[in-house]
Formats: sequence, structure tokens, C-alpha cells
Amino acid sequence: ASCEKINYLEIKPEALNGLGRVKFYVGDMPAAEELFHSGLHYARLEEDPIMISLALNCIANTVAEAHMAYENTVSLLTESYEISEAAGDKLGAARALINLGVVAQERDEPEQAKGLFEQSLELYRRIGYQYGIAAALKYLGNIALGQNNFQSAEALIQESIEMSIKNGDRRSESDCMRQMGNMARKQNHFVDALDYYSNALAIAQSMG
Repeated sequence: ASCEKINYLEIKPEALNGLGRVKFYVGDMPAAEELFHSGLHYARLEEDPIMISLALNCIANTVAEAHMAYENTVSLLTESYEISEAAGDKLGAARALINLGVVAQERDEPEQAKGLFEQSLELYRRIGYQYGIAAALKYLGNIALGQNNFQSAEALIQESIEMSIKNGDRRSESDCMRQMGNMARKQNHFVDALDYYSNALAIAQSMG
């Protein structure tokens, strides 16, 4: 169904955010942004801090992806973090922190990004959210790789690979394999790099 045909009054914020994420992943950013804003509107009406925080995160990701408007993204994510922190929502707080880290990395602020990823990792470990742990480890590995700290990068990315396999997250596993290929290439280990890239491609193709 198109956004215009959806009766928002009959759909809860969770469903609006879910529909928005589908639109986001297929690249329909205008529809995604509209759905996320509608989800935020109804979450505010219901005074649901968890859904407010989630909707703000989703809007922030869309703003960053579609408009590269990082100042707006940081503002949205900061609000999301503050709402989650006040509500005791550790998952929401960790989500906001990891996304703030991604923005800092995009803005070439690796030390700030590292600190944010470490904070998110600590929260994800505290609540035992395996997908979040794997993601934070992957991002920290990427920071270490960018700083040519190969030993640390390998340890972080390998742990992320292990968790991604355990979680059945093939997309994350493929991304980590690609990172390992980048690391091997940076060290002039071209045979190893080719193996990692081939594995990454095979995993990606297996997802259809």
C-alpha cells in the first residue's frame, strides 16, 4: 500500500516504524521519512518513550542517508539518547550511541566515534543484546583498521564474525569478511585479501 492510502489512526507506532524500515531498505526515502514522522507523532500522543526514541533514531538514519544533513541527525539522535536514558531504556540508549558513532565516523572524527562505540558496546553487553554487540565490535574494528592498529582490528572483527555466525546474521558476517579483506590488503597480503573478499561475496550472494 502507498503511504497516501494508509489510515494512520488505525496503526500503532510500532507498525508505522516497521513499514518505514521496509521503505528505507528498498530505498524509498521520502516514504520512509513520512512513515517515521507519523510513528513519532503517534508515539508522542501515547507518551511512549521507547517508541519515541526508536522513531527519532529512524528519522535520523533517513536524514543522514537521504540528505547527508549530519547536524540534524546529531540533534535527533541526541534527543533519542536523552529520552531513552531518562526512561531507563538501555537498548534505545545504546542504539542512539552507536548511530552517533556512525555519524562521527562519517565526519572523520575517529576518536569521538570510538568513544561512542565503546559506550554502546558496554550497554549492549550489559543487556545481552547480541546483534548490538556484534555491530559495535565491527565498528570498533573499523576504527582500529583506519588507525592501522591491525592486531586490535583483527581481534575485534573476528569476535564480531563469531557473534554474527552465532546470530545467523549473514549480512553482518559478509561485511566483516570484507573488512578482513581490507585489512589484509592494507598489509599487502593480497592472497588472503582475495580469500576474504571471495567469502564476503559468496555470503552476500547466498542471501539472494
